[in-house]
Amino acid sequence: MSLFPRFNGLDRMIAGLWWWKMRRALAERKINEAHEQADQIDEAYQEWKDYEFACRFGRTTDRNIASAVLDAEKGGEDVDALGLVVTNRDASVRNGQLQYRNGYRLKALTYLASAVCLAGSIMFAVLLALAPMPLPMKLLAFFVTFALLIGGAYVFELYTSRPLAAANLLSANSEKAAQAKVLSLNAHPGFRYVRKEEPSK
Repeated sequence: MSLFPRFNGLDRMIAGLWWWKMRRALAERKINEAHEQADQIDEAYQEWKDYEFACRFGRTTDRNIASAVLDAEKGGEDVDALGLVVTNRDASVRNGQLQYRNGYRLKALTYLASAVCLAGSIMFAVLLALAPMPLPMKLLAFFVTFALLIGGAYVFELYTSRPLAAANLLSANSEKAAQAKVLSLNAHPGFRYVRKEEPSK
């Protein structure tokens, strides 16, 4: 599992950045062609906001979730980690708070799928080594096939282990922020004054 989840340019291309940019450009055209018709301008601008969000975070999402994600970004959360979570639909809003899906079942499935992929790759390498082919053909087939497997593994990680690592990072940051808030409350002069005035037992 990636310890430092980053949502880089290649990830954005895999997530369909070109598609969201095209939709955003169409929304911009709608705004320009609205000719001061307020209802059409508002609708096109809302579409543009949705696609602008998708260009930054990997996909469109519910507007409540999008608003919570943008608030989390303003609060100092890691933008790349947020992008990985949003791309995988692992973000939700509960009781007005942004939540991240990072259960143990998902982790177990991720490790199980990784083990299956690794076992399949090893079996393929063994079968290729035992195949009645000239050595240059074996090497060519090995490098071509494993280049494809590495590309597939990268995409697989983008939608499995990396968003889980991102969710863990964001959850840990949220817990630290909550603890810091409690500590700052305890350090507030008014709170100390109230505690000082409490009758001793």
